[in-house]
Amino acid sequence: GEQLQNAENLADETEYKLDRAARVLRGMTWAGWWANKFTRDVEPPEYATATTNSTLPPKVYDDVPPICSTAAQAVQNYHANLQVLESCETIEQKETCKVICDNMFQRAKREIATLQQRQETAQEGS
Repeated sequence: GEQLQNAENLADETEYKLDRAARVLRGMTWAGWWANKFTRDVEPPEYATATTNSTLPPKVYDDVPPICSTAAQAVQNYHANLQVLESCETIEQKETCKVICDNMFQRAKREIATLQQRQETAQEGS
């Protein structure tokens, strides 16, 4: 029951993020910007829980220690943008999204390296 609801909420949130990113990418062209002006913006999903309705997104990294949260978020952002890259329709969108993905990949690598360095420093200190 609850796991299924959480999975549905996560799917809704992912779909929203992809739709929102596609709208942003479309807006990077003159025609896309114009189309966005005359279409309704993507609304975030509402999440149903067992007791109340909540508009908070599900926490994907509930079990991640706080020291790892920055690295986990960087990896999640990179992954989400890879999904956006796959849905790009024009060469211009793909090129723009690829630049963004490359930057996010580098950031994720830096965050993971920082985390590894902290771990090695902590082990040396013990």
